[in-house]
Amino acid sequence: MRSAHVPGPPVRVSGLIEARLHETDLRDTEDPLLRRLTEDGQCRQYRIGDFRTGGLAVTRRPYRLVDAAGKPHPRRYAFGVPTEAVHWVTAAGIRPEVNSVILTDADAIARACLNRPGDAARHSLYLSRYKPLAWLPTSADEPVSAR
Repeated sequence: MRSAHVPGPPVRVSGLIEARLHETDLRDTEDPLLRRLTEDGQCRQYRIGDFRTGGLAVTRRPYRLVDAAGKPHPRRYAFGVPTEAVHWVTAAGIRPEVNSVILTDADAIARACLNRPGDAARHSLYLSRYKPLAWLPTSADEPVSAR
């Protein structure tokens, strides 16, 4: 194996591991849940104009699933790799103290789930056990600038 970006002679290897995420595409997904939701019109591909990206269509945060008619579902959420066509770097590694996208996305979805009308008891249970992360603005009980 050799690379124009690495100095030195070629190196013999007996195997190669492909360490990347494959492109997400609802049109040929092998995931049974995504396939069924798509077939039943409960979700759709994200579009840019007439171009279908293959990614899962969601609203802005908290990323509610959008159905075939373009209507967001009030209790279905998606984030991460299936929504990669909507916004990028969803699969980037989680690192402390840098507002990792995946953490703030998860937090926004958790808050949306807990703030549904009629769920006050569940919300108070969550808050009684929840320890906000001061460095993560979407997790803090008060604005970070007030600390």
